[in-house]
Amino acid sequence: MLCGSLSAASLQLYTPAVGALPEGGGSPSFAYFAGPGAGTVETAPTVSTAYTVLNTGADSSLHAGYFNRQLAINFANPSVITPGAFVNAGFPLLDPTLGFTLHFSTEIFAEAHSSVDRAGFSVILLGNDGKGIELGFQNNTIFAQNQTPLFTAGESATGAGIAALLQALTPYDLTISGGSYSLSTGGTDLLSGATRNYSAASGFGTDVYRSTNFVFLGDDTSSASATTYLGPVSIDTAPEPAAFLLCLPVLAVLTKLSGGRRRVA
Repeated sequence: MLCGSLSAASLQLYTPAVGALPEGGGSPSFAYFAGPGAGTVETAPTVSTAYTVLNTGADSSLHAGYFNRQLAINFANPSVITPGAFVNAGFPLLDPTLGFTLHFSTEIFAEAHSSVDRAGFSVILLGNDGKGIELGFQNNTIFAQNQTPLFTAGESATGAGIAALLQALTPYDLTISGGSYSLSTGGTDLLSGATRNYSAASGFGTDVYRSTNFVFLGDDTSSASATTYLGPVSIDTAPEPAAFLLCLPVLAVLTKLSGGRRRVA
C-alpha cells in the first residue's frame, strides 16, 4: 500500500487467553510486580473469564501490577525500584507532540480506599518528555492525580453512570496530545485536563515517575485495594510528520494522472 506509513502504529500489549497472564506467553509486553507479602494476587483467564483478575483485597498495604519496563530492584535499598529496558523491544516512542492512546479494558469488581486521594486500581501513562497522567479508579469515581499538591485528587468523573461503567468490563481510551490528556469510552468523553509532571515524588517505588515512555496498570498504593478484571490492552501512536512529507510526491503523481478531475457521485 502506498504511503502505508501514514497510518498510526499500533501495538497489542495484552490479549487475554486461557491461562495467559500479561507478563507471560512467548512475547510478553509487561513485567509483573507484587510487593512483599502479596502472595498470589493474580489469576489468569479461564474459558469462562476473558480477563486477568488482579486482587489486592486481602490487605490494603499490598502493591501489585503491570509495567511495560523491566524493574531493577536495588537490594541494598529494596524500596528503590527503577524502571529499565522495555519488556517488549517493539514498544513505541510516546511523543505527546504527535499524540498517543492507551486502550485498556477493566472492571472494578470491588474496591476500598481510606483516602479520597487513593484508589485500588490506577493507570499511569507517561510520554517521552516524562509528563503524563495517573488516573485512579474507585468503585464509583475516576479521578486524576494532581501534580500540586502532589498526589491529591484533581478533576474527576463520578455518579451513577460512572459507577455503571466501572462495574462492567469497559473499554477505555486514554489519549495524550500536546499538554493535555483525555479519557473516553465508546467515543464518549469522561475526563480531561492538563498532563502532569510527577518527578518530584519520593518514597517507595517513585522512581517510575522519573521514567519516560511508561505504562502501569494495577494497585500502587498502601491506602487502597481492589479486585480488578483486566482485559485487552494496546497502544496507538501517530505517524511521524516525515511520513506525510514522503507521501506528498506520490499524492502529486496520482493527482496528475487523474488529471485533477473530481469524481461526481
